[in-house]
Amino acid sequence: MSPSVTRKRGSSSGSTAVNGLVGALVAIVLSFIPFSTLLGGLLAGYLEGRDPSSGAIAGVVAGIVSGLAKFVLFLTFGGLLFGFVGAPMGAALGGFFLVAALFYVASTVVFASLGGAVGSILNREFGDDIGRV
Repeated sequence: MSPSVTRKRGSSSGSTAVNGLVGALVAIVLSFIPFSTLLGGLLAGYLEGRDPSSGAIAGVVAGIVSGLAKFVLFLTFGGLLFGFVGAPMGAALGGFFLVAALFYVASTVVFASLGGAVGSILNREFGDDIGRV
């Protein structure tokens, strides 16, 4: 016999990592929209369930994944641009890009975690009307 697993009311239907990855995918696809990471975190938090702290954690996962993926895309296409144009101040630009990358990923994670908390609150308030997860 297998032990029964009890779930709290309003707990997530999937794991936090899966919800965060879904939110990151949405943030990457909508990256042409300003604050797309907020929208990705919002979806991750909504999918996570009714607890705002769990929603914020799912938002952090979405923010980290989408921030790193967007940064890798930037380095790929930005590196091609600098390869064609040339960068005489390579070390200075490298340091600048490192600081800019850290700031970008940090701000992405903050916006996504805020969206995750708001998404879980929206799940708690409107989940019955839209469809509770």
